[in-house]
Amino acid sequence: MHIKRCIREDEIFDILKAFHDRLCGGHFENCRTGHKVLQTCYYWLTIFKDAKKFVQVCDGCQRAGRPRQSEEMHLNPQSVIEPFECGALDFVG
Repeated sequence: MHIKRCIREDEIFDILKAFHDRLCGGHFENCRTGHKVLQTCYYWLTIFKDAKKFVQVCDGCQRAGRPRQSEEMHLNPQSVIEPFECGALDFVG
């Protein structure tokens, strides 16, 4: 069991910003952001409710939106021709 640090109300925005926007973030949705906060020894009663509010007003998330199915890249299997030919690189971008 990990000891959690209780957070004051004035610290909530900075912590959510760090776990959603900055280098350790990644603009994940609200549940993932809340779980990332919980995994790092921070705690307050309304983590998931506050994370949801934060993600809903995130400018970058609102501009990008959810990826459409037509924008997703399809994965194609690599066929092995020779017995020892098993290495392949996939470039996405």
